Amino acid sequence: MILTSISGIIVYQNTQNDNPIRYYVTKDNFYNETGSALNAQSDYMIAKNGKAVIDSQNSNIYPKALKVTNVTYNSLTYTFKSNSNHKTDLPFMLYNGVPYRVHVNGKSTKDFNSNQRLKIMAKKGNNTVTISSYATALNKVTFIISIISLLLAVGIYIKSIVVNRKSPIKINA
Repeated sequence: MILTSISGIIVYQNTQNDNPIRYYVTKDNFYNETGSALNAQSDYMIAKNGKAVIDSQNSNIYPKALKVTNVTYNSLTYTFKSNSNHKTDLPFMLYNGVPYRVHVNGKSTKDFNSNQRLKIMAKKGNNTVTISSYATALNKVTFIISIISLLLAVGIYIKSIVVNRKSPIKINA
């Protein structure tokens, strides 16, 4: 019954597409939406010395032709053109404790954190930067423990129902 209810909600939301709470960031709207004060600028914004790491005042330091070309659940790809070889800031916040993999033009780089903001070495010409995050071993272990605990709890609950089930009352007539 629960699965039927959830399925009905999903079908309704997909057909109506009018849920004002759910909002998807895509490659087409990423830069505009994350740069807006109504969205990413206030929620979970990293601040250093009381100032936001990414805000509209420092948007002029980003490449002018910056485009988001791919967005998945755990990665983001930027493309831009650079006039020279230099360090380039990108509008991507780096959170402590989250492991990131950054590839610049297909090559992995380790030097990309600049005051909690993504900063990479760009080459002259077209550049592609892919940022992805991944689950650590600790994340995977705690997930497995949670699943095992859930299965044990459901098993104990079902067993208690079966053990406590009473036989039907027999009426002698």
